[in-house]
Order: sequence, then C-alpha cells, then structure tokens
Amino acid sequence: MVFALPAPPVPLPDSASPYLAEVAARTSLKLELSATQDAWVEVETDGHAAFAKLIRAEQTVSFEAVNRIRMVTGNALGLELRFNGAPVRLTSAKRVRTLEFTSEGPREPESSQRAAKSERRISQQIHLTAESQLHAGQPLSRTIFH
Repeated sequence: MVFALPAPPVPLPDSASPYLAEVAARTSLKLELSATQDAWVEVETDGHAAFAKLIRAEQTVSFEAVNRIRMVTGNALGLELRFNGAPVRLTSAKRVRTLEFTSEGPREPESSQRAAKSERRISQQIHLTAESQLHAGQPLSRTIFH
C-alpha cells in the first residue's frame, strides 16, 4: 500500500499576521538623525527619555515611537533629519531647537516653559563640554562656538 502525503500548507503573507500589523501600527513614527557636526541631542519617545548625549559628526542614530518624538538639540544646523523617510527642512537658523514629531508631521512647539527650560539645559551642556575639553587639554570642538 502506498500513501500519498498531502501538500504542505502555503505560507501566509506577512500582511496576514495580526502580530506584524500590530507592531507596524505601534511604531508609526521614525526619526533619523545624521550629524554633519558634533551636536548635543536629547530625545523623548512617547514621553520617556530615550537619549541624551553628544552625537559626533558622521554618526547616525534613529528613534521610533507610537505617538510622539520630542528632540532638543544644541546644534540644529549640524544635523540632517529624516522623519518617516522624508527629509525635514529646518526653517530657523536657531542653533538650540526643540522639535516635535507626531502623525501630523514635524513642528516646532510654541515657546513653552518646558521647551525654554530644555533649551537652557542644552546651552549649559554645551558650555560644560567646552570647559571639560579645555581642562583636559583638548582643542575646542569647532562646532560648539559657531
């Protein structure tokens, strides 16, 4: 007697997986930062601190969130930004900037006490970085005082 085995089931396409669709829906925001100059950056994703440090020239970092990404930088002119794959054009020449990214797109929030406080903290961090470079006998980073 010869028994024939049934053909194996056809794999489901990725879009048929409810888990993959749920993961994709939960991470609908993506921000990529590429530094052209050294820049201090602080990032919050969905209200949680995600990153706070100096990004060196030629370094790239990215962040994902569901509802909101908030970024404060001490050298906005030294960063190239991409939000959900599209380049973000910075419309202001301000060096210290606060930007928010939501499903509605990127925006610079109204001057709030929180944004002003973050921007002051960034300015202080820039000066502390310069002081530590001087005390360590290192040359000052050209990007700090442009």
